[in-house]
Amino acid sequence: MMLTQPRGGHIFNIDGAGSDGRPTPRFAAYGATKRSVVHLTKSLQAELKMQDVKNVVVHNLSV
Repeated sequence: MMLTQPRGGHIFNIDGAGSDGRPTPRFAAYGATKRSVVHLTKSLQAELKMQDVKNVVVHNLSV
């Protein structure tokens, strides 16, 4: 989000299998990248709170 833009907005991050942190054999790199989406989302939420970003959402689309 560019800080020169008007304040406010929403960020939506989409994750998948592996984002819950449970280990899956032979999928270490995949799980690590998906788990990082959760960390990125929480970090952005903390950083952008003062810019009036109301929702930073992670949707787990795993079935």
